[in-house]
Amino acid sequence: IAALLSIQIQGNAGFLLHFKTLILLERQVKKMLALSRKKGEALIINNDIEVTILDIKGEQVKLGISAPKEVPVYRKEVYIQIQEANKAATDNVASLEQLASLFGK
Repeated sequence: IAALLSIQIQGNAGFLLHFKTLILLERQVKKMLALSRKKGEALIINNDIEVTILDIKGEQVKLGISAPKEVPVYRKEVYIQIQEANKAATDNVASLEQLASLFGK
């Protein structure tokens, strides 16, 4: 990812220096495959997951996902909540272990 930085400097004689520089920002970016699909069309992931476009209304797309029972499927906002709850639970476990160590157990 890059950002374009634009700087203007006023010189003694009234001249204007204009610098443009490209700054590279270090950030891990996952590559994304972008596909176009129409209503009723599908795509296959890893030979056993099928995602089908069921309906399109305005900006909302209804997806059907067929996957083995052992493959969890979550909406991203739900997945993030689960991850945050799991982290909070492990933080509490660490606190309980610290508390137990204070009592010599």
